[in-house]
Amino acid sequence: MVASKNTVAALELSEAHLISKGGHRSCYRHPSDSTKCIKVLHQPWREIDRRLRDPLRALRRRRNYDENLSEYLELTKLKKQLGVAHSKHFPQAYGLEPTNLSEGLVVDLIQDYNGATSLTLKSFLWENNRTPALDCAIDAFWNFLKQREVIVRDPFPHNLLVKRNGPDENQLQIIQIDGFGYSDFLPFSRMFRGLRNRKLDSRRERMERQMRKHLADIANGVPPRGKGIVQADNHLDVSDL
Repeated sequence: MVASKNTVAALELSEAHLISKGGHRSCYRHPSDSTKCIKVLHQPWREIDRRLRDPLRALRRRRNYDENLSEYLELTKLKKQLGVAHSKHFPQAYGLEPTNLSEGLVVDLIQDYNGATSLTLKSFLWENNRTPALDCAIDAFWNFLKQREVIVRDPFPHNLLVKRNGPDENQLQIIQIDGFGYSDFLPFSRMFRGLRNRKLDSRRERMERQMRKHLADIANGVPPRGKGIVQADNHLDVSDL
């Protein structure tokens, strides 16, 4: 288990640092490192409703309720598995830190070449529609997962960022920021390549269905809404944070 660094002074976070606010966590810019952000639970993990309602909570591990700890462990595992290739499609997690709000998870802040916070895939579709360059970046992401034998749980358009690596519209890169790890109770897909690839194909198709829905909304003039869309205050609503 990862303990917070109690000997370190708590980082002071405020509305001025807020990047996005979701259903379970909020994401803030790191107050002293512009390359990082901090994900903070809205409630201490021991107090969240899902845990309090769970009759088996005494038997479960902290990571079952603490999304920050779970994400830290999954990203650490990916870094160990992938080495330097980890940064192609995943942020690095640096640990749990105390803040004035609650304990936070420090991770890379994904930014475009010009310093702007990268858009979610969902928001990118609303602003740019679907392009050949975007399809190439999506193909590269899924091919990477298959080649490196990585299973991800929720590769939804609001959990994927489209990073611009230069002014050329072809310089795009997909980064997953949430929904890591396995959701299977039995780990057969971890052991057998055929099962793993079928699972990845199924999850890609689920992502594609969501993309087609967003594109249909765009074509029909339905205003953007829900998770992963830029709000009026320039924050992203990423409700699974």
